[in-house]
Amino acid sequence: MNNPNYKQRSLSDWTNVFNNLYGSGNQFSSAGEMWGNVVSAGSRLAKDLRLERVNARKDENSKLVGTLVNVPDIFAWMSAFSQRFGSLEEMTWYRFPGVCRYCLTEENCSCITDKMYMKEQIPDREVRLQELRRERKNYPATLDAWQEMFDRIYGNANRIQTLQQIGLHLIEEIGEVQEEINRRDESKIIRELPDVFAWINGVLIKTSEVIGEDVKLSDITWDRYKDGCPCNI
Repeated sequence: MNNPNYKQRSLSDWTNVFNNLYGSGNQFSSAGEMWGNVVSAGSRLAKDLRLERVNARKDENSKLVGTLVNVPDIFAWMSAFSQRFGSLEEMTWYRFPGVCRYCLTEENCSCITDKMYMKEQIPDREVRLQELRRERKNYPATLDAWQEMFDRIYGNANRIQTLQQIGLHLIEEIGEVQEEINRRDESKIIRELPDVFAWINGVLIKTSEVIGEDVKLSDITWDRYKDGCPCNI
């Protein structure tokens, strides 16, 4: 990757980077084949999270190295895949316009841990969501800003869950995209991709807490991909 000033890159900038990195090969691949790379990275993450739990029981000191490798891989392959369906940045803002899409809370949402609350109807919720999408209040300008937005909205809810629970949420969302690919339902693929991105950030928010260090998606992705595809290094 050129331009070491990666901290200033927008989400769209990052997706373009990975589309350029993998696009020439992906143009000959089906959607299922492309998403298979995300599934594989998710599988490796699940294994590492399981081993992390075993290590914790043994009181071994672990820095979650697998998480810091596999999460950037999930993000990279997801970014390249998303270009087939439009802008991941716009998809994500449509889904999360600065608030929780269920309760419209800007900070410290708890409804994702309360399934009964999620089922309640909020008057004019869709109208308000449309207004927020147009207003673009607090629209995240960089990848770090997206992570900060998700931390602001869902950080407290993420912190009361275990890292393994959050990781399972991410794997579940990856599987839901695969199901929509199998159904060839493009509209639902577009709806599910932002959920994958949201849970990627959730994993890192929790990882930061677990290891006592601020873990940014921009930093670990740059570390992993600054010299190109790590498979070729």
